[in-house]
Amino acid sequence: MKTLYITDLDGTLLDNTASLNPKAVECLNSLIAQGLNFTYATARSWTSASKITKNLHLKLPVITYNGAFIVNHSSGDIIRAFTLQNQKFTQMLSAIIALNLSPIVYTLIDNVQRVMWAKNHETQAIRNYKKLRPGDKRFMAVDSLQELNQGDVFYITIIGTQKELAPLADIVKTNTQYSSVYSKDIYSGDYWLEIYDNRASKASGLEWMRNNYKMAKTICFGDNLNDLPMFKAADEAYAVRNAVQALKHAASGIIGGNEENGVVEFIRTHFTKGEITNA
Repeated sequence: MKTLYITDLDGTLLDNTASLNPKAVECLNSLIAQGLNFTYATARSWTSASKITKNLHLKLPVITYNGAFIVNHSSGDIIRAFTLQNQKFTQMLSAIIALNLSPIVYTLIDNVQRVMWAKNHETQAIRNYKKLRPGDKRFMAVDSLQELNQGDVFYITIIGTQKELAPLADIVKTNTQYSSVYSKDIYSGDYWLEIYDNRASKASGLEWMRNNYKMAKTICFGDNLNDLPMFKAADEAYAVRNAVQALKHAASGIIGGNEENGVVEFIRTHFTKGEITNA
């Protein structure tokens, strides 16, 4: 019986400094060598996530951008992608401009990932975003908001206050063309509204992994609202102690928090006890 363990990163596998405990890495690598089927599903890009997880010896692909991309863990090569149709992006960009918001737009231009923003609409939140990613080769500033419509857009992020983002969050929530996550960032305290194609989610990524690798059972871990679809799709779903209440209500159980290596301890205990066998 093959079991897939799949975890969120920030606030779940990672500690409060967005780091992965060396002892957790050692434990996971040992279990993977013994046959553990383990991967992650994150809102992060592979570029961002791979810097943190580079020492993990993952054999399976990873789910990034909340399911918009599934990529090779080692190389970052895209295995599956859901991009927004031009009409969908144009419609959303018009709503963003009407509300005087400043988006960060992720796109594929000639199959190369770019992260774009408008120079004349650069906010402090965007500057903070850039500061955390020094030397990021994806960055591409454009002169106006209209010039953000380039290539195959697959993800939109707007960072701001709850008051600023709530009107757009309400619009997106009622439009079935899009998937979205609207939540408070656990590090900065800013609110993030992330918008992507309606076919993409951590749940669709989990299902893809289950089918392509013939997993008989899926067990997932998370802490925030973007993990809810994955929790509903998995056979078992565990919320870390520091998770939001809505996720705890949807969970099969509550485990140790992210500062306690709760995910790794759960996997170590269950895998080594043989309660879940892998083939």
